[in-house]
Amino acid sequence: MGLEGIEILQTADRICLMDENRHLRRLQPNIGVAIGSLLSTVGISELHRAPQLFDEILVLRLKYNAELPLPHSQEEHLLLSNAWNDKGWTCLKSEDFAAAEGCFKKSLEIKRQWPE
Repeated sequence: MGLEGIEILQTADRICLMDENRHLRRLQPNIGVAIGSLLSTVGISELHRAPQLFDEILVLRLKYNAELPLPHSQEEHLLLSNAWNDKGWTCLKSEDFAAAEGCFKKSLEIKRQWPE
C-alpha cells in the first residue's frame, strides 16, 4: 500500500471530520498515524509531509486527553507517548536531530510514569 493507501486514509479522515456527534473524530489520530507511517515509507518525495502530520496528531491527542475525565488511563498516556515517539522518528529521518531528541525525551517522560 502506498500513495493509494494514503488517499483512502485521507478520505476516512474527512469522514471523521463530518461526524457531527464527534464519535468518529476520536479515530483521527489513529488514521493520522497510519498516514504518517505510509508517508515515511513511500519515499523521500512524501517524507516532508510527515512532521506536520505528526504535529497535528499530537494536537489531537492533547485535545482529546483534555476532554477526558481524570485520571487518564494508561492507554491514553501511552498513545500520547507514542505520538511523541512517532514525531521523533520522523524528525530523525529528516535529520533534524535536535527536534528528534526533544520528542524522544517527551515520549520517555510519559512512559516512565507507567512502569511495567
